[in-house]
Amino acid sequence: MRLNTFFRLTATALALCSATLAGADKLPAGLNERYTALVKSIETVDLKSFATFYAPEYVTMDAKGNSAKRPEYLAGINSLMKGAKKAEFKVVLKKATVKGNIAEVPFDCHGKIFSPKGVISFHEVGTDTWKKTGKVWMEIKTVDKLFDVVAPKSK
Repeated sequence: MRLNTFFRLTATALALCSATLAGADKLPAGLNERYTALVKSIETVDLKSFATFYAPEYVTMDAKGNSAKRPEYLAGINSLMKGAKKAEFKVVLKKATVKGNIAEVPFDCHGKIFSPKGVISFHEVGTDTWKKTGKVWMEIKTVDKLFDVVAPKSK
């Protein structure tokens, strides 16, 4: 897997994990709590919990139209977070567009992941799509418009 693709896949999920979650008041009922729990799962590096937010049909797509399905995406997250001690993110959520049981949430995220390999910094702009099944919102897609990453320098 190319390095850029690896970082795109692994950081996409982390983009919504934030000590600063601005714009949560613009979300439909129950979705704010899902984002809050998603944040907690990453802050505590609870990757089992983290995986529960993503529906079996989840797919992520970069600005060039390249996509990855849930298993590849979560494998990338597990690899990236191995040994990580903390992550810091600032996420701004835009007003959600809701049609029936589907919510699209545009976001703008700046973040850092502190891993044994060094600090990975990124800026991501995209849209998350969530589907409400019963009372639970599950993430089904992330589409990036922008994804810039700065990987740690080799020692």
